Amino acid sequence: MMKKHFFPLLLCTLLAAAISAEASAQTALRSGTAVAPAEFSLEQNYPNPFNPSTTVAFSLPVAAQVSIKVSDILGREVATVLNAPRAAGKHTVQFSAGNLPSGLYFYKIVATAGANTFSETKRMILTK
Repeated sequence: MMKKHFFPLLLCTLLAAAISAEASAQTALRSGTAVAPAEFSLEQNYPNPFNPSTTVAFSLPVAAQVSIKVSDILGREVATVLNAPRAAGKHTVQFSAGNLPSGLYFYKIVATAGANTFSETKRMILTK
């Protein structure tokens, strides 16, 4: 009887997709005056895959209340990386995986500025 090895194949496929994903590069102008980004954005974490910590970057065109949360593949929230107001501009936060097991995780930003809300989710892979 032939055994099927679905999970290892799925994990390899997810790892390959994450490794080949392109991270967008941003260029900063150094003119002496800070220019706020034109739009909200959430960048791909770096490094990815990571162990034991990674950096998440995001941009805000205006000051906003920002929440960044991490969920496992089943949708269970496993960490809150940030829940605080931030000024307009480019920001980074560190996520330390602590005692989390290896696997695929999702990080989601929700930024609220007045009546406007920006939300985006990206994936990251923890390897131990």
